[in-house]
Amino acid sequence: MATAAIPGFKSSLYVAATSDSATGVKFGELREVTLTIASGAMDATSKDSAGWKENLVGLKEWSIAGSGLYLLESTNAGQVSAFEALRQGNLLGILLYASSSQGPSTLKYTGNVVVTGLDIESPLEGPAGIKLSAKGTGALTKAAATS
Repeated sequence: MATAAIPGFKSSLYVAATSDSATGVKFGELREVTLTIASGAMDATSKDSAGWKENLVGLKEWSIAGSGLYLLESTNAGQVSAFEALRQGNLLGILLYASSSQGPSTLKYTGNVVVTGLDIESPLEGPAGIKLSAKGTGALTKAAATS
């Protein structure tokens, strides 16, 4: 029986002026990307909780982090867009695609982020690298998209 797992190498990250943009520019030569989605909990324990902690659903948050090869500015508008959003203090739209190995279906996560970090690495032996970190602002949406 074939697995329904999504191969990581089929994922791609695009950036745009806002997540409302239909398309963005690819954040090129990405090697890894992590989308983190979390929800807080508020302690609502009382003396009437029968010795068990009780919680209310708290605020939700999301963030994205990725690393890849650092490219010349003339060859990758996606990395330049992330740098400019950080430098100018603008929001950046994120479009993360995760493609299935079972056909043309693709999941698309979209939202706006505040870029919180760009690390450019230059090792002695190896290609120059870039790390992106960003915190979501507002809702993250997930929808089916076509490849």
